[in-house]
This record gives sequence, C-alpha cells and structure tokens, in this order.
Amino acid sequence: FAGLNSSLLNFISGRKLFKKDKDARIYSELPYFLTQLTFMIPIYLIMFFGVTFMYYYLVGLNRDPVFINNALYTYFFMFVGGYISGQSFSILLGSLSNSMSTASALTPLIIAPLSISAGYMCNLKSASFPIRWIAYLSSMRFSYQGYALVEFQNSQRYVDSCYTYVDCPTDPSKRCRIKIPDFAKRLCDPMQITDFIQTDILTNVYFILGL
Repeated sequence: FAGLNSSLLNFISGRKLFKKDKDARIYSELPYFLTQLTFMIPIYLIMFFGVTFMYYYLVGLNRDPVFINNALYTYFFMFVGGYISGQSFSILLGSLSNSMSTASALTPLIIAPLSISAGYMCNLKSASFPIRWIAYLSSMRFSYQGYALVEFQNSQRYVDSCYTYVDCPTDPSKRCRIKIPDFAKRLCDPMQITDFIQTDILTNVYFILGL
C-alpha cells in the first residue's frame, strides 16, 4: 500500500486520457488493458526481484536449506502478490472517484479494515465474526502470515535455546539464567505463539496471489 497514492494519481489521469481516446474510437477497453498489462508486468517483476533479493539477504532472513518452504522465490511471490494487491486497491479507489481529493477521503475506509484484520494486533481466532471474514480480503494478513511462517518454520532451535531469568539463590540481588523446563517450552515456540489459521506456507502464497 506504500505506492497507493502515486498509483491512484496515475490511474485517475490515465482514465481521463483513456475515455477521450475511447470516445474518439481509437481503442476499446480490452486492447488498452492488455497493453497496460504487457507493459507493466515485466517492469514490476524486475523491480520486485531486486527488492526481494535485498530484503532476503541484507536483512538476514531465515536461510535454512528447505526446498519450497524457504526458497527465495517464496518471498518473491508473496512480495509480488502483496504489492499488486495493494496497487489494485488504487484502481478500485480510482474507479469510485473522479478526483484525488475524493479518493484520499475514501482511502482510510479501505485500508483501515484490511489493517485491523491483518492479525498484527490480535489473533484472528479470537477476533469477532466480521473481522475474521474481512481478513480473507486482506493481503496484509497473508503477507504477514507467510513471512512469519517462513522465518520461524524451524521453531525447534528457538525451543532448544529458550531461557528465562530468576533471582540467583546465592545472591538474590542478581539475576541467573536458567533453561525453561520441558512442560513450558511451548511458550518459546513461535509457531505455537502465533497460532495462525493458515499454517501452511504455500496456502498463504496461493491466497495472496489470488487476491
């Protein structure tokens, strides 16, 4: 959604040009749409690959050698789906508005529900009925789930290195590190803590590409 306003501005100005050319019978909707698609998709893919590559390696994301679940292309497809989904809302807003001022007023009405239902602030399993259903339209939700699942899929290493701090028996003024007992280790398992509804990585990829 970062480029929503710039895409919206381009769409509104481009729509005026399209309507003028259509009235002059230069072209119709389908050739215009296919031309835009053919022109923009390759540019998007090149840009997406560069940004995804930078995120994946420079940020130091999980690189466990697991095929499919943690390949670079998993991040790539989620990034592509999330970005295009966000841009598609600018087309929706542009279709409902004749000016940037009207579109800007409508923008929070679309972004706020999708953000609230993304799962950042609460577990969607405990959310109210409307929020849980709106969440299925939120690319933020499936991006968040997908990236978290890829990053924390090897949760056993978090469990094995799980410690807590208590007052030292010999010197209560100091804190001693002790290992979490086995019965409480699930509290250190990120996959147990997040408790997503869609726990399969590829399911989240399919959802976000579908959106």
